[in-house]
Amino acid sequence: GGGSGGGGSGGGGTQPPESVLGELGDLSREPVCVCWLLRMPAVPPKFDAAAAKALGVPSGPLRGRLCAGQCVALADGSEVRPEQVLRGGTAGEELLLVDVASPSQLCELRRHPLLSADRLAALSAVVHLTPAAVAATAAYRAFCGALPAAARQLLLHGSPPPRRFAFVASARLQLKLGALNSEVFPPPRGLACEGGDGGERSELRRESGGADLHEGKMLTRLVLRPLERAGVHREEEARLQRWVTSAGCQVSLSPAELRSEVGALEALRSQLRALPPPLLEPQG
Repeated sequence: GGGSGGGGSGGGGTQPPESVLGELGDLSREPVCVCWLLRMPAVPPKFDAAAAKALGVPSGPLRGRLCAGQCVALADGSEVRPEQVLRGGTAGEELLLVDVASPSQLCELRRHPLLSADRLAALSAVVHLTPAAVAATAAYRAFCGALPAAARQLLLHGSPPPRRFAFVASARLQLKLGALNSEVFPPPRGLACEGGDGGERSELRRESGGADLHEGKMLTRLVLRPLERAGVHREEEARLQRWVTSAGCQVSLSPAELRSEVGALEALRSQLRALPPPLLEPQG
């Protein structure tokens, strides 16, 4: 509420909560959602000094004008165009972030002028933040299938990812100690089984007309630049399941692998069983 006066006195004081909620109206209506179309800056072309020298372009302002995209005239009257001395360069990638709360909002999004057919063709990637209930509808699957085939699509509305150990070396040691004596060394909780998402991705591709769809998992990265690395990368998550130690040994959290290592420590297991009872009591 507006008005003057301090301490909430007079007619211009702060409105009570009931009045504010009354002005907001029905709070059960669809939430307002925002979608984003992000455009990265273009990669400028590189100046080819060797080509410029071969064409007789001297060092100095003329080369600067060529880099700025202007044609220049040389002392002999010949003209050098920018494309003769500039190499590479690409337009900026475009990334679409989609978050709609209902099929009706999806229809509004598809009618937006920024998502015309020619604009969609320039998309490099799409990140779907839409709730799973809406993303599972046929209309949304059709929307995914209508996006450019070259655009990588990352889905972040799937089931919660399994819990992973962030400090895998420590977790591995704790698992081995727990296998030796779980009363003294309780094993950590939250171990996720190894496995990929190939089946899930194949099903998604089938339902969406073969679109380049990927389920977002823990530590999944969507890379736009550098171009030679562009794509969806999961190697960071893979290193949470199998990695190489500083000694050069490849290890994992595989139960079979841990059992094999612990089996060679039977003498230590016997010593742990012989610990005095007070050491086996839980803390507290």
